[in-house]
Amino acid sequence: MASPALTHFLPRFGVAAAVVGLLGLTGCQINNHSSESLVPTSGVQPLKGLAQNVSVRRNSQGMPLIESSSFHDALFTLGYVHASDRISQMVRLRLLAQGRLAELNGADALDSDRLMRSVNLKKNAGELYKSASPRLKKFFEVYARGVNAYLFRYRDKLPADLAQAGYKIEYWKPEDSALIFSLLNFSMSVNLQEELNSLVLAQKAGTAKLPWLTPTYPNEALATGEADKLKGLIPGSQLPGLSAVTQALEQVTRLSLPGVTASSDWAIGPQRSRSGKSLLANDIHQPIGVPSAWSYVQIRAPKYQAAGASIAGLPTLFSGFNGKVAWGMSMAMGDNQDVFLEKLKRQGNSLYYLADGKWLPATVRNETFFVKGQRPIRQTIYETRHGPLLNSSWSTAADLNASLGLALQTPDLKGDKTLDAFFDLSRAQDSEKASDASREIRAVALNLLYADANHIGWQVTGLYPNRREGLGLFPSPGWDGRYDWDGYA
Repeated sequence: MASPALTHFLPRFGVAAAVVGLLGLTGCQINNHSSESLVPTSGVQPLKGLAQNVSVRRNSQGMPLIESSSFHDALFTLGYVHASDRISQMVRLRLLAQGRLAELNGADALDSDRLMRSVNLKKNAGELYKSASPRLKKFFEVYARGVNAYLFRYRDKLPADLAQAGYKIEYWKPEDSALIFSLLNFSMSVNLQEELNSLVLAQKAGTAKLPWLTPTYPNEALATGEADKLKGLIPGSQLPGLSAVTQALEQVTRLSLPGVTASSDWAIGPQRSRSGKSLLANDIHQPIGVPSAWSYVQIRAPKYQAAGASIAGLPTLFSGFNGKVAWGMSMAMGDNQDVFLEKLKRQGNSLYYLADGKWLPATVRNETFFVKGQRPIRQTIYETRHGPLLNSSWSTAADLNASLGLALQTPDLKGDKTLDAFFDLSRAQDSEKASDASREIRAVALNLLYADANHIGWQVTGLYPNRREGLGLFPSPGWDGRYDWDGYA
């Protein structure tokens, strides 16, 4: 496998410089503000934070090649490059993941904020970041400093969409990169949407018809047993907020990554290729959009060389080649989310839920939504032993009294080393090292292929719950411990 060719480069740049080239747009007129927000395509830009010279060049497709004398400087420059190319995308994805998009977009984004604040990706990302090694945290810190170098330099010359909105961008934190990863993981999990849709179908057609109306694989029997657990539980009045949650999830799917959970990757062993060496191809399907989800980059630094697909906001290559090992991914569409119906009752000012014959107090989390052009909105979000009650973001304790809550359970990521594992994969020098790294990727469900010249490998990643009973295809009664999770496969 040859190293990816990068041609038509811009000139090399000088001392402590990270310079980004932008593709030109012919036939377009750019006003003064827009032109001032563009990073220069040539010359030298001194940047505080770099130890030595750094060169940034681009090929005809705009893919940057970062060459540096240290990995520290390469990461710093990657942060600067990502921000200069995609700062609007990075800001919007961060706000979406935080449940704060209404601060930029106004009331139209409030429903997606309610859902994302309920899901609480911040907690998920915090566990991932806390579990990462000191080495990985240092990498994220250096990357964040590169992003912030751009934000400081162009603080008065931001892209038009951000400048016109009057939104003051917060500086990038290392934890924000873990948050973007958590958003990617959440977006790749389609089971929540399927389970909510099954409740909508059950309300309209009855639970008995659910197995016939929901898709299964050709070699699987109809999920009649799964539907039986919902008999007599789905009158419309008992599920306040179901429609709002479903619509909000559809909105998040449109705004988030990757948008469409489909892709393909292929590996051919050396004994079946004409060259006598392994072949690997990866096609990460994406809806057409500007900008795209993926940002391609090549890095050349001592002890680290790789080219591949990154996501702006993350110093990680999800698919690529480092001269010795190639790797690619496709969505496994793993079922690692479960919706639990919770029986609720109000007692005084508190909300209780039924668990194995006992009424337990729901955990309370108070959230404040700042909406552009409106007064702040305060909302109480409740959680059960299974997870947050998604419909509590649209309801009060009185609304939820004598009704059913929609609790979302997702894997516990305490101690997870996925962020480290992706970095280890990108620097693996043979298939054995790639295999070791891929087995540590647990926070996201993927079909992960890797290959060196003489071997190919396939690893299904992710955390998959052991359900005591049931398949998790449809929501389960949360008050019955038979359907609880019992560790992971």
